[in-house]
Amino acid sequence: MRYQSSPMYNLAEDHRIGLLALLLVPFVFWLLRRDKSQSAFSRAYDALPGDERALMWALSVDGALHILLAGHRPEFAVYGLAEIFLVWRAVKGATIRVRSGLLAGVGLVVFALQSMGGTAPDQLALISKLLEVSILVLALAAWASTTPRRWVQSGLTTGLALVVATAGWAGAMQAGGHGHEPGEVPGPGVSLQVGSGGEVTSELTEAARELHLRVSEAIAPYADIELAAAAGYSVAGLAGTSFHADNPAFKKDGRFLDPDAPETLVYAAGPNGPVLLGAMFEMDRIGEPGPAVGGPLTPWHAHDHVCFSLLPPGLAGLTGPFGSCPIATITIPVTTEMIHVWTVPGAPDPFGDLDEAWLDAYLTR
Repeated sequence: MRYQSSPMYNLAEDHRIGLLALLLVPFVFWLLRRDKSQSAFSRAYDALPGDERALMWALSVDGALHILLAGHRPEFAVYGLAEIFLVWRAVKGATIRVRSGLLAGVGLVVFALQSMGGTAPDQLALISKLLEVSILVLALAAWASTTPRRWVQSGLTTGLALVVATAGWAGAMQAGGHGHEPGEVPGPGVSLQVGSGGEVTSELTEAARELHLRVSEAIAPYADIELAAAAGYSVAGLAGTSFHADNPAFKKDGRFLDPDAPETLVYAAGPNGPVLLGAMFEMDRIGEPGPAVGGPLTPWHAHDHVCFSLLPPGLAGLTGPFGSCPIATITIPVTTEMIHVWTVPGAPDPFGDLDEAWLDAYLTR
């Protein structure tokens, strides 16, 4: 089973050519430095201090990356050529620190604005932004000649990396939203089946309606959390607006999408007590597709890049933009498939994602 996950965790197909920059720049440097005794480039390069050499490398890789992606975004060519021009000026003996820092700053600001506007970056975009963070920091290397200034430089490095990560999260969240519908751009942590859409027929509509009715009737008694607890659901500590109460007896029991044995019940802590929102059904094995009885009307989904804590056992969040999880947790690449059936009256999408604004209004009415 193939899944589509957030672009933030992947490499966009039209960005793959950009990986050539990681091989192209070292090859070009090797060509220019083959004859070190007669190469003007080699003499100029060897005369530079180490931090300026690193600045040239970062500018070259980021510039080549942008030029290779110019077919996708023409403005990338202008930015990439500007970086390569600065490398050429450095070879000619010019001081490029200030201009390099300003150019990298522009790139980072544009990235942050685009991400906040709902553009989800992929891993290559994040690599490019980290290169620009490096360029900006290297541009300050000569300035950071005292301990306080080095502290400022270190803080700037950490702060800018945090900005890139935060902007990446924001873009991925806005681009993906929180939907689970086929064809949508998944948000971070959500995986959708590839090719799980299709035509909605009257038979599929009736099958989805029947499933929703059967689940609603079967779990209605569990609106009383004492009955849910007696049936084996873990309702202790119920809080928040999306509390998932698991039933260990129904996990991996070989029954799939059984209205009488949902693996999880979902509650919200309302102002007047717990509110039963619906049920979540789950498959037993990773990669095993769920029975979409209503076709695209009953879409299953999985979660990917999930951080799992061992002590105590449980979910600890999602993998960050740079592929990191909190300390003492492990990354789970993808979970089993699951589907929510929302039985709370008036839910806008009985099988999709429960809209938070609608739920807040429902709980406070």
